[in-house]
Amino acid sequence: MRPLLALIPILVLLAPAVWGDQRDLGQVRSVFEEATARIDAEHEGAVDAVLERYLEGLLSLRDRARQAGDLNSLTSILEELFRAENERTLPQIDTGLPSVTVLVDSLQAAVLAADVRRAHALVTLFAQYDRALEAIQRGLVQANDIDAALAVRQERTNRAADTGLAAARELLEAHAARARPPAASTPRPPSIHLYDQEGWREVSSQFPPGANLGRGGGAKASSQYRDRDPDRVFGGERAGHSWTLNGPAGWFEAEWNPPVRGRHIVVFNRTSRSGADPWGSARILVNGRRIGILSEDFGGTMVMVVDLGASERVRSVRFEIEGRTYPGMAGLEIHP
Repeated sequence: MRPLLALIPILVLLAPAVWGDQRDLGQVRSVFEEATARIDAEHEGAVDAVLERYLEGLLSLRDRARQAGDLNSLTSILEELFRAENERTLPQIDTGLPSVTVLVDSLQAAVLAADVRRAHALVTLFAQYDRALEAIQRGLVQANDIDAALAVRQERTNRAADTGLAAARELLEAHAARARPPAASTPRPPSIHLYDQEGWREVSSQFPPGANLGRGGGAKASSQYRDRDPDRVFGGERAGHSWTLNGPAGWFEAEWNPPVRGRHIVVFNRTSRSGADPWGSARILVNGRRIGILSEDFGGTMVMVVDLGASERVRSVRFEIEGRTYPGMAGLEIHP
């Protein structure tokens, strides 16, 4: 697939130096529309190539789920595969499958890049088309062909109000804004927030599964109950019993190498009875720095959000727990 910037030779055809002495608006418009169609075709091909990569990824995930005997994941993947093949789009909502979310996140950047290339090519094309029309309009006025000059001016007005042009400019402006470094701000002190299920529903949209930066970490603990290995907390689960202490007190430590940059550490407590198996006055340390001590019980089905106050490189997160019965967690995530 040739990049859209390869369309520049077409755009050069629209320069005023080439068409400045022409009076055939229809001919000029025809070349402009041909260039527009070619830009759209290039973009469609780029997006379609990304979708093919998505379908290939889904097929691979399907085979893995089948080999693992995971019926729930297999049926969900087959449903998404059917949707993607028919709608020819990436999913617009969370599929609920961490493996699919990771795949989608990796491909959305490629779609955005194609959208930006198309927007840049369109804005350039419209600008050169307008300059060509301006030169033609001037020549028609000098030739006293006022009706034809008015028609060219109307064409320029119509193109300036084109919704596609407006959308392309908005996309480029938004993309440039995202690329600019954020303004410096005074960091806030770290804070710890505990949520029951009702409270979590109110804030969960701020922490979508697809934004989790903490996948791929490693973990160790002072103990574990049976097969509830500490590393299981990175699997994207937000419910269950991924890791549990083999007793009421102990420690858990997660590490990332290389470090990940984030601001919010989100901990999903194990799915035991609501409020059960609390952590007690647990101490929380990030990169070896004490963030705080829990002043209230963090028990079953609850969610804890540790706000570091500003984004930083997170190398390690450690919890020193003095709880009751069998404290644990379902999942650990890091968010921007």
